Amino acid sequence: MNRRRRGRSLAEYFMAAIGLAIIVFVVALIATPGSCRFRISPEVGIQPSAPRPTPVPTAQP
Repeated sequence: MNRRRRGRSLAEYFMAAIGLAIIVFVVALIATPGSCRFRISPEVGIQPSAPRPTPVPTAQP
């Protein structure tokens, strides 16, 4: 006699739900405004193409 499997176990559904939740979290994290912006720290040694102007002290009268 062959016994048929009744379907997927509860553990398989649980693991699928956890995986889906992780995927949704990563997509939401990427989709938020400003999340894909990254800055290179000055310690890396790469200088920006246009240097920022430094404020010039003004003479007090």
